[in-house]
Amino acid sequence: MNRLMALAATLLLAALPVLAQADIVSNGDFITSASLSNSGYSAPNEVADTGWFVTTGSIDLIGPLGYWLPPPGRPVGAESVDLDGYNPGGGIQQTLTGLIPGKTYYIAFYLSGNLGNGTQIKTLYVSAGGTTTNYSVDDSIYSPQNETWTVQYFSFTPTTSSTVLIFQSTDQFGSSGPVIAGVHQVSTISIDIEPWFKPNIIDLQLKWVPIPVAIVSTPSFNAPKSVDLDSLTFGHSGNEKSLVFCSSLPVDVNGDKAPDLICFFNTGEAGFQCGDTQGILKGQTKDGTPIEGSDSVKIVPCK
Repeated sequence: MNRLMALAATLLLAALPVLAQADIVSNGDFITSASLSNSGYSAPNEVADTGWFVTTGSIDLIGPLGYWLPPPGRPVGAESVDLDGYNPGGGIQQTLTGLIPGKTYYIAFYLSGNLGNGTQIKTLYVSAGGTTTNYSVDDSIYSPQNETWTVQYFSFTPTTSSTVLIFQSTDQFGSSGPVIAGVHQVSTISIDIEPWFKPNIIDLQLKWVPIPVAIVSTPSFNAPKSVDLDSLTFGHSGNEKSLVFCSSLPVDVNGDKAPDLICFFNTGEAGFQCGDTQGILKGQTKDGTPIEGSDSVKIVPCK
């Protein structure tokens, strides 16, 4: 079956729990028992009753009745944290437990920048399990006041069963810093690029032919009912906004009698390059849980 025939066949064909995997991050939405608007906390105190602790300096906890709203799709009561409280350089931490040494874990979080000091580049780092990654955000593009957020990813491989997850501002001035929200473990899902035939050939010359990708259901994950379709990105890095549409008809692509979700992505916007060996899909479920999956690809024509 060639690619065009497979595409045509897919188009014609085209109350379980969401995900069984437990989130290693506790209360990544900073939900408190009280309905707060804006509150400041200094080291070494706990941030309200969220289970997070201030490590250095001070931070501001911004509630749903505060200066701005949390990112879209977060649960009721979700709050965000400005890592520059009274002064720059605040940080928060939480101890992660129950980890498997040698396993790589992936964390996703929303990032934005408080416009309080005017347009600036806000900086921070995330650390866990011996890994530290630096991040920056331009608040002229992403600011909670304008309800714009970017999703960032952090990975680490612990050597012990517990580690400390740290979000630390590295700003040099001002009391309006990087803002984080929706900190959660990324759940790995199974995808099948160009289902029903192998290898998964991506022809860079056929920019007009959409790439079908199946998001495969499991006994604990009903893909058609659970996935937030608007959140899906796919391609070379998984961050490419290449979605064309998703089929409204569930299809069983692997013969397990569970309904799978078929979506189509623009070849030209997926950003594949010669030498790529996998395609990556990212997104989230309707309850805001980050998801990610990958499958093998063969890119043609390439010398």
